[in-house]
Amino acid sequence: MISVVFVEPESPGNLGSLARVMANFGLKDLILVNPCEITEETKAMAVHAFPIVDNARRVKNLKELTKEFDTIVGTTANVHPVYSSIRQYITPDQLTSKMGKRTAIIFGRESIGLKNEELKLCDVVVHIPTHKGYSALNITHAAAIIFYELLKTSTEKGQADRDQKDALLRYFEFTVRKTKGMKIPDHTIKVFRNVVNRSGLAKQEADVLIGAFRNLEKTLKKEKVYK
Repeated sequence: MISVVFVEPESPGNLGSLARVMANFGLKDLILVNPCEITEETKAMAVHAFPIVDNARRVKNLKELTKEFDTIVGTTANVHPVYSSIRQYITPDQLTSKMGKRTAIIFGRESIGLKNEELKLCDVVVHIPTHKGYSALNITHAAAIIFYELLKTSTEKGQADRDQKDALLRYFEFTVRKTKGMKIPDHTIKVFRNVVNRSGLAKQEADVLIGAFRNLEKTLKKEKVYK
């Protein structure tokens, strides 16, 4: 299941247009974070897709949603070198292989997009390459490109769910922090988390890795090498 999240939409018309694009590609679940007023312009731009807006769930902040989904996908027009050092951006055609069964695709404000602290809540960040002279796309154009790529291939790939990813990350962090002689910086934990979240890890692969860490934990405890 794919949900579309619009964070603090500023234009009633854009909100309606996004609903129309969602309907074009068979998407129905819209979540709004502190939305603007819904007006007649919203209805006019949505046309027959206005029920998507009418039935949209409203939340106060993006953080409320993070535990509901297996994969949180952020979108951005800006690529920052510093941010790229800990998280790699992907293009829309790479997105399907990274998604879980419950996926949220997050679009930011028309004026500034998603803030850095909001992007940090995302497992994957999608960037659409554009001409250097004018990189910012209207939200509906960006959404159409992303939704088209998703429609081309099935999203039911047996991807690892949120519980499996969290279990794997807990085992990894516990092992590297508690094993005697190991000194792992927080940066390494963050990088491992980002790799897991964007890897498109399959359920079977996650189970194998979790099993390996579980056996490693038992061995280390038996040999008394934990701190």
